[in-house]
Amino acid sequence: MAVQMKTRSLIVNKKVLSSTFNLNVMMRILQQLYENGRINRTNLAGKTGLNYNTCIKYINLLQLLGWASLDHDIINYVAISEKGIEFMKSLSGF
Repeated sequence: MAVQMKTRSLIVNKKVLSSTFNLNVMMRILQQLYENGRINRTNLAGKTGLNYNTCIKYINLLQLLGWASLDHDIINYVAISEKGIEFMKSLSGF
């Protein structure tokens, strides 16, 4: 069962994010981040089966929600936040 979050448009820092997000995709991304710690955005896209640009849109949304963060020490790496771990556990009984 696919669960989708719909909005008219989500604007963050003058960038418009996609109008439809799939909760299952967000969970796949969070799962990979949880299992791998921090991961390169390109590798994350590959491991989740997403197009790179689509993966970036989801990463931006996850950052906005506080569920993921970019690693400023290593460029292009993303990591799950404590808030993201809590969210993932609340939905999956992880």
